[in-house]
Amino acid sequence: TDEQTIFFTSRRANSMGGKRTEHDDGYFEDLYMSQKVDGEWQPAKQLSKNVNSEGHDATAGLSPDGSRLYVFRSTPSDPAGDLYETILFGLDWEPPVKMNRNINSKYHESTVSLSFDGKRLFFVSKKESGLGDGDIYYSDMDVNGEWGPSKNMGPVINTKYGEEGVFMH
Repeated sequence: TDEQTIFFTSRRANSMGGKRTEHDDGYFEDLYMSQKVDGEWQPAKQLSKNVNSEGHDATAGLSPDGSRLYVFRSTPSDPAGDLYETILFGLDWEPPVKMNRNINSKYHESTVSLSFDGKRLFFVSKKESGLGDGDIYYSDMDVNGEWGPSKNMGPVINTKYGEEGVFMH
């Protein structure tokens, strides 16, 4: 929220594992960050091996306080990909933990936005039950700190097209 750090996804030669995709020969995706110092953005740095894997890793969202980073990850065994959460511990991120079955499904889940109080998670999924080619869903945190059953935001928010890039401010 202080606009001094940016997290982004990039396909670069130094990607973890150095693998390339078959369809376009581009490097696999990894997460990077840059910080603004004295009004100037510094050279981007690849996030640690704790976060980036040898598969595709992409930024999916960031908590309002910057302490939780949401990561999209796809692997050969899970090409549709799932959402993971990593927590900033000191100066490095913890290894990402796969989010529960109320968030992830066998379909493609991509982006995340967390409410300011951290108790409601909005995300995009291409579940068959959706209205379009990707809908916005939400899940509320239960008393045990787990994400509860997801609910489609409905036709006022979702269209017959593909929603993407959910963000709340």
